[in-house]
Amino acid sequence: SEKKNIELIPEKKININTKNEEVVVDYIKKKDNFEKNGSINYVDLTGKIVKTDTISGKIGDNVKVIISLPDGYELANKDEQLPSTVPVTEDGIQTVIVNVKKIPVTVSGHINYIDEDGKVIKTDIVSGVVGTSIPVKIVIPDGYELANKDEQLPTTIKIDNEQLQDLTIKVKKIVVQIGRASCRER
Repeated sequence: SEKKNIELIPEKKININTKNEEVVVDYIKKKDNFEKNGSINYVDLTGKIVKTDTISGKIGDNVKVIISLPDGYELANKDEQLPSTVPVTEDGIQTVIVNVKKIPVTVSGHINYIDEDGKVIKTDIVSGVVGTSIPVKIVIPDGYELANKDEQLPTTIKIDNEQLQDLTIKVKKIVVQIGRASCRER
């Protein structure tokens, strides 16, 4: 059997009278230079993947890792060492995990003190971070009292979303009656 260095086995026409012929083919696997893909997963503190970026490269290359944080997120640990490159192997590119956390969002709202005519007498501004509860300090304007003395006023407000609901407190003017003194004539 003769060994030939050929790229293709030549085509041969056969018919019923063609004798069997042995052809030996030496197969040499070439290195696979196909593109391989990998992922950069941005994972929040609960373990949820909030964003994935795809990276790709050819086997044997080192692919640059470019971090592109999801909107509204920051690194969970600013001291975390992240790779600047990752190797591309025949198995692909190892997934890069980037731990992230939501950037705290501060929102503001108002405590409006409204009189019986619907006029705003005073406004206090309250603010806090989304996902927290903030204490509420009710300071009735001078010369006013609660319109309904039995009204239960909140002592805290839970900020569930990125908008703090305004709080309305109904007040009424304190009426001071000045009595008439009568003088008796002597």
